[in-house]
Amino acid sequence: MDSVITNLEVRGNITTRLKQICAYANYIVIIGRIQQIIIDTFCKLKYGALNAGLIVNNSKTKYLFCTRNTIHPTCINTGEEQFKQVISFAYLGTIVNTDISVEEEIKERIEAGNWAYCFHKKLFSSKLIS
Repeated sequence: MDSVITNLEVRGNITTRLKQICAYANYIVIIGRIQQIIIDTFCKLKYGALNAGLIVNNSKTKYLFCTRNTIHPTCINTGEEQFKQVISFAYLGTIVNTDISVEEEIKERIEAGNWAYCFHKKLFSSKLIS
């Protein structure tokens, strides 16, 4: 997959380019300034993956449109497939959402910390540990 992404020519970052790709294991995020750029990049990625013997799982492929304005979920059409719009997703433990805010992630991390504290409360108050 690395060679497929390398062939897409996405050097630089989103401040200087129209597209950027973030990839880790089987998670790939395509970031673009224009919807058509995202569609084109996805199609190139899909066909490059097919040539490498890999298949893109269309049922797991979604897209997110980041804006502070209220949006109504729609589908994006690549010509061959349609992908549903999501309002948020988790990427490597970080929640990315449509209004570009971090409140939801902070709330989730606090809840995880509270759960971990309650789960290990006996351990924290043990006199065997100094």
